[in-house]
Amino acid sequence: MTDPSNVEREAIALHEAHHAVAATEMGLTVRFIDISGFRLGAAEFVAGVGIVAPTTEPEGVSVLPMAVAIIAPSLTVTEHEEVNRYARLEREAGLVLAGKHGFQADEVIEEAEYVVWKEWAAITALANRLVREGRIDYAPVCAEAGA
Repeated sequence: MTDPSNVEREAIALHEAHHAVAATEMGLTVRFIDISGFRLGAAEFVAGVGIVAPTTEPEGVSVLPMAVAIIAPSLTVTEHEEVNRYARLEREAGLVLAGKHGFQADEVIEEAEYVVWKEWAAITALANRLVREGRIDYAPVCAEAGA
């Protein structure tokens, strides 16, 4: 994999930092954040955040926290249109997921807006760290959490 341009790398870092900080703020566990490219099985990813969702709801996923973490990057426009377009696609997917579980779009968006506003300094600090380091691994989670 080749390194993306600085503008693209910074946009991807900001995007993934939104996911990670929102997930953490919503009580989810973040295992890693990577903007340097990685593989999971046969799939290859440019970037991503490894989130462990608690299995406390009937379908096994805590939907509102996941939906907030999914749509958070769509609330900030970057200098890279492809990253912005991807964030808009994720927003739609997150709102569909939430809607299928009885959450209103306005409720999810409002919660995500609050998290991004409240945690903006943490989001930008994490994005800057990601630009420098490429990947951040967090302490392993216990086996009961699905790790």
